[in-house]
Amino acid sequence: GVGLNNWSYPFAVNPDLTANGAKLPIVLSTTCRTIGTGSSPAVAEKWLLTGTPTTPRGASGYFATTTTVMNQAYLRSAVAKGFHNALFNQNERTFGAACEAGRRNVYTMYSSASEYRGFTTLGDPEMNIWTDTPCSLICTHPLMIPVGNVDFTVNVVKAANSSPVNNAIVCVVGKLDSTVYALDTTNSSGNAYFTVAPHFIEDTIYVTVTGQNLQPYEGSMLITSSDVYIAYLRSTVDDASGGNNDGLVNPGEEINLPLWVKNYGDSTGTGITGTLQED
Repeated sequence: GVGLNNWSYPFAVNPDLTANGAKLPIVLSTTCRTIGTGSSPAVAEKWLLTGTPTTPRGASGYFATTTTVMNQAYLRSAVAKGFHNALFNQNERTFGAACEAGRRNVYTMYSSASEYRGFTTLGDPEMNIWTDTPCSLICTHPLMIPVGNVDFTVNVVKAANSSPVNNAIVCVVGKLDSTVYALDTTNSSGNAYFTVAPHFIEDTIYVTVTGQNLQPYEGSMLITSSDVYIAYLRSTVDDASGGNNDGLVNPGEEINLPLWVKNYGDSTGTGITGTLQED
C-alpha cells in the first residue's frame, strides 16, 4: 500500500483508538515516509506513546522509512523479507538485529543506499522478539553451595513436557561477592556448567535463565560452610564508666569492648580463641 505519515485509506489506523491490550506488536511499515513528521507527535510515535501502564495498547516497536519513491515496491519488499528471514531463519533474537538485516538486504540486492539510510526504528533495539507463546521452565540447581571452589550444574527443561531446553542463557551472580559472576549456555541435555569460588558465608548467588520464547526464571543459592567457620559479627564500645560515654574510643579512656562472633558453618566449634590487634 501507500502512505505518507500514515497508511492511506482504508488501512489508516489511529493508534489512540486501538484496543489490543498487552499484546503489543512490532509494526513494519515498509511504505513511503511513514516515520515522517506529518503531525506532532507523528503517527509512528503515537504507536509507542499511546496507552498507559494499566491500559496498554499500541505497539512495542516501529520500523519504517523516511524516503518517498514511486513504482519501487520491490525495494520495500526486500526490507520486509530481510527482516523476517533474519527472525525466522537466521535466529536473530532482537528487534534491532532483525531491522538491520532488513536494511542490509535491500542494499545487498539493489545497492540502494538511500533505502538503507532511510529505514529506521522507534523503540528499544535490544528488545527480544517473541515468535511463539513463551513457555514456562523447571530449573534445577543446588539450593546451597559451600564457600570456596565449587562446581555445579543448572538443568533447564520445559515445564509442559520435561524436554531439555537447548541454548538457554544461564547467569549466576553474587549478591555481595562481586567476584562471583559467570555465564553459560545450556547444551542439548539442558545443562549449563559452572565453577565459582564464593568468599562470603551466607551470601546469596542469584540464578537467572533467559532465552528466546522462554519465560525468565529467577532463583538463588545460599553460601554455607560444611565445617566450623567463625567470623566477626559485631561489637560495641562501652566507655560509660571509664570515659565520656560517647561510644567512641578516645585517648586516655578505659573501655569495655563486648564482641560477638558467629559460626557460619554447620559443625560445632569448640575451644575458639581470637586475637585483638591494632590496625
